Amino acid sequence: MNCQKIFCDSFVDNWDSNAITSYETGLTLSYGGLANRVQRVCLYLEMLGVQPGTHIGIVGNNSIDWVTNYMATILHGAVAVTIQVTYDAREMLSLLSTTDIEILFIDSGLVNDISDLTAIQSLQFVLSQDMEQVLFCRDEKYSSGAEKLRMLDMHFLSMYPSGFQPSDMYAHKSSPNESMAIFFTAGTLGEPKPLVLTSDNMEGNIIFGIKKSLFPRDSKTLTSSSMGNVWGTVFNMLVPLASGSHLYVFDKFYNSEELIKAFKRVRPKRIILSPMQLRFSYELVYRELTASRFYKILKPFAPLTNRLLYRAIKHAYHRAMGGNCQEVIVGSTNISRSLKNKLYKVGIRFTISYGMTECGGLVCYTPCSESVPNTVGKSFNKMIKCRVRPIELKGMPDNAGGIEVQGMTVMKEYYKDREATREAFTADNWFITRDIGTIDSDNNVRIIGRIDTMIERPEGTIIPERLESRLIDYTEVIRSVIVDRDGELTAVIQPDFNYVDRNNVNEIIAKVIERLNSEIPAYMAIKKFEVSEQLELTLKGTVARYKYF
Repeated sequence: MNCQKIFCDSFVDNWDSNAITSYETGLTLSYGGLANRVQRVCLYLEMLGVQPGTHIGIVGNNSIDWVTNYMATILHGAVAVTIQVTYDAREMLSLLSTTDIEILFIDSGLVNDISDLTAIQSLQFVLSQDMEQVLFCRDEKYSSGAEKLRMLDMHFLSMYPSGFQPSDMYAHKSSPNESMAIFFTAGTLGEPKPLVLTSDNMEGNIIFGIKKSLFPRDSKTLTSSSMGNVWGTVFNMLVPLASGSHLYVFDKFYNSEELIKAFKRVRPKRIILSPMQLRFSYELVYRELTASRFYKILKPFAPLTNRLLYRAIKHAYHRAMGGNCQEVIVGSTNISRSLKNKLYKVGIRFTISYGMTECGGLVCYTPCSESVPNTVGKSFNKMIKCRVRPIELKGMPDNAGGIEVQGMTVMKEYYKDREATREAFTADNWFITRDIGTIDSDNNVRIIGRIDTMIERPEGTIIPERLESRLIDYTEVIRSVIVDRDGELTAVIQPDFNYVDRNNVNEIIAKVIERLNSEIPAYMAIKKFEVSEQLELTLKGTVARYKYF
């Protein structure tokens, strides 16, 4: 099946159903209404003479306009280039300069100075995200762009005098290996790198989401992450729209209180959260419940009342998720052991998935009703498969090794970086994830750590992520990163000042380190620590580890 055809079919099949709602303004468009907007932008690209394969950037906060411009770009056959809005404007534009974008849709508020745009040598034409104005034009072939923008509505009406109809839907037909999107790697171990996903790569993830009914037709879903990264684009936007779901566009996903308000209002059937979102939302619900009169009455009689308390926590969390949620999917393996135990204990259902930008989002997923604890699910059967390449590491299970993947969803290349692309694949064309893990006889994958972050000691291998997970189990710690500096383990810690007195922060964190060291082997002991007000984060919200080496 052609990737663009999936969306044309979905728009036609769901024409009168609700497609998208702006959470902030309440504006709702049907699939027909969204198709109307998308084809209007496609028509404008035609009027400009934009050829299929042209690199078009879409940069901005989650919005209906962002979705419209992205859909128009891929239906037109252009290559969509996106980046998560977590950097300042200059940093984002610097990264975009590596992708040869010719046209850019951007939120006007992100443009501090037009001169910032001129630094992107390939960039010829810039439009505001809402298609209201031309912000910049360098190439003569786009010199009439502003005039054509003023004529667009009249031209659209002349083409469709009876209104845009389902039979009018059309799109570029891409070949399986044709470039469709450029995303940036998260940037955990180095500067983010652009990579190319083909029509097949995108289609594989979309078909998997449809077949697994992640977002059933007419169900509601909320954009709980930035649509500028691969996870947000594919599973917060493309899969829901390909499935006939009703998408609520929300952009305050880093604020736990606002996120829970949104869940209560939208009542989604399936929710995708980062480990940090899961932790903060659970803690918020737990704090509210423990402050209630009901909890205060029952707590003194624990453990006799534990069953009632656990049930109350579970129900409170279910209500916080909207009361209609069948499953919470955690889009990362980096979830603390303590939090997992708390959720399991009170009966909150969730599943941990495994994915990467180089595979267009997901690699492994199993519904929570079928998932095996401490695994990240199974690979996508015919679309992608996993294998383990044996690696000798002290203290690792005998069957552990480097996880490698191959299949329909694996990227085409790192953009214009042949050496990095060559190094990322084995001689028999398996992608090297650089994750360490195991695969059991039932194809369940377990992730242990990363090859690039493991620290070797004579006594055994240290997995920093495991220690970091232990640290964030303490209420005093929000985030941490552990690195090897001159042979000594050093922890850089971002305290949670809701629980930590700023005047005594070093003393408090020192006690946290002392407690942790008392629970782990001596060779894993953390020798030094630093306190940071805010650790630098990657595109997906994890710590940019390389900045602390």
